Amino acid sequence: MSSFPEIWKDHITDAEVIAGWKAEMSVSIDVSDVKWILTCSAGVNAFPLANGVHAYLISETIFGLMLALTK
Repeated sequence: MSSFPEIWKDHITDAEVIAGWKAEMSVSIDVSDVKWILTCSAGVNAFPLANGVHAYLISETIFGLMLALTK
């Protein structure tokens, strides 16, 4: 028995922001309208469209830091 009510099921299709994540959401969610998923966990590999989304941002940041440190 879950202590958290399953109220998200009625509203998940209209959501643009999701605070928290449950494994059941990945089956029923249409990620085209979601703009932001907030989680307290370290891993996001199970989130829809989350795997690898920061690759360019991280590489640009690292390259910028390398240039800044050489000055």
